[in-house]
Amino acid sequence: MKRSALLGVIGLCFWVGVALWAPAFQRPSHQRLPNYDKRVLTAPQKPVPAATHALAVARLHSRLPGAVVETDPILGWPCFVKAQHEFLTGPNGEGKAVSAETARAFAMSDPHRVTKAFLRDHPNLFGHGPEVLQTARIKRDYTTPHNGLRTTVWEQELDGIPVYGAVLISHVTRKGELVNLFSRCLPNLAGAAEAGVPNRQAILAAPPISAPQAIALAAQNLGAALDPQQVQPRDPAPTGPTRRQRFTARPVLNGDVYVWLSWLPMDRETLRLCWQVHLVVRDRGEGFLVLVDAETGEVLLRQNRTAYISDATYRIFDRESPSPFLPGHPTPQTGQPPVVERVLLVTPALDTTASPNGWIDDGVNETIGNNVDAHTDWDDDDQPDLPRPQGNPQRVFDFPLDLNQEPTNYAAASVVQLFYYNNFMHDRLYQLGFTEAAGNFQTTNFGRGGLEGDAVLADAQDGGGVNNANMYTPPDGVPGRMQMYLFDGPTPDRDGSLDGLIVLHEYTHGLSWRLVAGGDALGTLQSDGMGEGWSDFYSLALLTPTNADPNGCYPHGAYACYLLDGLTENYYFGIRRYPYSTDMSKNPLTFKDIDPDQADPHLGVPLSPLYSPFDPTMADEVHYQGEVWCMVLWEMRANLIAKYGPVVGNEMALQLVTDGMRLSPATPNFLQARDAIVQADLVNNGYANFDEIWRAFAKRGMGGSAWSPPSSTTRGVVEAFDMPGLSLAEAWAEDRITGNANGVVDFNECNELYVALINKGRSNATHVTATLTALTPGVIVSQASSTYSDILPMGTATNLEAFRFYTLPNFICGTPIKFSLTVVSDLDTRTIAIELETGQIGNPIRFDNNTPVDIPDANPVGVDS
Repeated sequence: MKRSALLGVIGLCFWVGVALWAPAFQRPSHQRLPNYDKRVLTAPQKPVPAATHALAVARLHSRLPGAVVETDPILGWPCFVKAQHEFLTGPNGEGKAVSAETARAFAMSDPHRVTKAFLRDHPNLFGHGPEVLQTARIKRDYTTPHNGLRTTVWEQELDGIPVYGAVLISHVTRKGELVNLFSRCLPNLAGAAEAGVPNRQAILAAPPISAPQAIALAAQNLGAALDPQQVQPRDPAPTGPTRRQRFTARPVLNGDVYVWLSWLPMDRETLRLCWQVHLVVRDRGEGFLVLVDAETGEVLLRQNRTAYISDATYRIFDRESPSPFLPGHPTPQTGQPPVVERVLLVTPALDTTASPNGWIDDGVNETIGNNVDAHTDWDDDDQPDLPRPQGNPQRVFDFPLDLNQEPTNYAAASVVQLFYYNNFMHDRLYQLGFTEAAGNFQTTNFGRGGLEGDAVLADAQDGGGVNNANMYTPPDGVPGRMQMYLFDGPTPDRDGSLDGLIVLHEYTHGLSWRLVAGGDALGTLQSDGMGEGWSDFYSLALLTPTNADPNGCYPHGAYACYLLDGLTENYYFGIRRYPYSTDMSKNPLTFKDIDPDQADPHLGVPLSPLYSPFDPTMADEVHYQGEVWCMVLWEMRANLIAKYGPVVGNEMALQLVTDGMRLSPATPNFLQARDAIVQADLVNNGYANFDEIWRAFAKRGMGGSAWSPPSSTTRGVVEAFDMPGLSLAEAWAEDRITGNANGVVDFNECNELYVALINKGRSNATHVTATLTALTPGVIVSQASSTYSDILPMGTATNLEAFRFYTLPNFICGTPIKFSLTVVSDLDTRTIAIELETGQIGNPIRFDNNTPVDIPDANPVGVDS
């Protein structure tokens, strides 16, 4: 039995709360409980009135032609605004999309004048102006020192209770230029609450569903039998308007359960009052967020938040594992590198700015500090096995380790190694801008912003599983939990805590869940796939030696996966299908490989035995997707190293990816995350690395003309290997002059075709000509060529002479027509795919069958009635 993994419209934004989960290093062996959001399944769509939407966008485009507006599928309203190749405003918030007059209406001393001015100038874009900020609390407000970017996150509140997912996020440069703006704020909170909970004050005073009942209902929804009487308070009383409180429910639930009141927008005009429950079910070993209706007890949303994968002295491995080997073998080989000796590290911390009290506070002599509490958890109860390893002599953590014995014999050494890797990651990410204000993991935040009390709880040799690892990431202020398992391929077992690539992979899930779009903003299929890719990328980029060949073959998790299902080529493949390599003959993955309908077997390229035979249905599994995302980031890293050298290039790649997370919209798809990295380079470096970034994405099919569906699916992605340039903006057919004037492409009809092109490049497109070819049988092009006017960067133009085509009498209405448009300009020559719908939906025809027909299970042929 082989292991299968370790693991709309373009630009649609999804609700922040679509999925909270603890990502795993590889797919868990048990059946994964799917995420659930009642709003996605049942909420009526309320599209923006066409006139209101069109006027708002047209007004923005009249001032800033390169502006891009993306829409939320549940609200049916714009949620994200940015501009290609520039900022939304000029310095001090004046110019471009915002008039100087509007900007100057706000005092220069107002730290948020730029954001408020944009909202005042474009109130119909998001459906609200700056007035929504008056009833919102500032959840995060910080400036990243390396580039001066100020990030502010507002969260709406009503009756002192936060509105789940209702955030506004702005990013402003040190010169006062608005980079982008994201909003899911509701224009009328009180009205929405009255619509959803007419007796709101009475419900707030005494919620019909109590907190213990909500916890029991949440547990039952996760398949655990729990009675409210088993739920006991850990805190003596709830606090504040949210009634925040901790409970326990052992042995059904592990650790502490956190619960508080939260409003949930069901649509743009309706709120429901809910209990927000964060819990870990013992039988599943995974952490969930569940929103339980405080009036009815119905579960409205469920997210899995577990992602599978003064001086002190520490005896540790300071590279990626006991047998480090990065890069790995250049071809599939079974050779195992030798085990190296540990080193004795004497240090207060990697970075004392990141860890002012050091990794262990003065006077403390065990593996617990401000950033992490490391310990074993052999019985998987999410409580430390005490005592933790104690320094002997004081603050010297030097314990024996014999890899020829079972790992439980060197548990203390394993805990120290896990403690080191977690602290190393904390300090390195702090240097990249994952600070207290950005939502990092610390017990004390030293008055530097963010919520305290959430150091990582790191479980070494966790008894909840084998051959995996995971990270549970609740919101800022609630501790994250990392669970590291043993790997039972070889004898004796190997300890996952000694494989730094796996540890850092898991920690990165905490980074992505807390940093993307202000935090708690992953949870859709593509965004979770990128979560796995980010985790592989950071762990490799942070642990690869500076003298390593950036174009070599990089296996991930090679040490731990030795003999997993008999794998012996672990130092070539690692735990993934292919090694990470810029050589397409070693790693052939491109954008289409996340789509089950397009995934390529890449015959001739060695595939890991763990994933053989090739199975295209697994293409959208999050770890499979993650390989594609990590690979394109690895390409970008190689390009930057070639330009700047290994130290500067590697750090720049890490910084751009980190800042790209910050600039992404919520629940991004691959291309939105790509664009955020490009925008980060504009903010940080003035587009100094535009070509290096785009070459990487173009090489892996995510070039300028690529297209992605909403992040909730991967089906239908369109690859493109081009640099940004002329791309399809819109195409439409007209039959007023040449056909029957019904506005629809019919059979036996001549139509004119108009194709609007947009210039996504950085230079003017001049001398533009285009030639049209029909690819669908029964369609003939009669006027195939046309010219265009010159097209400025981010400008659009339509063909000056209409293309013409006609359908034959035997053409079947409803068949999509595919065209190929070859465009020649002074920029380059490129081919653009066009698809037109034909026919129209007719009246339904009823068909009745009164003869029963058996429908067999699992029969791909099916039956006819």
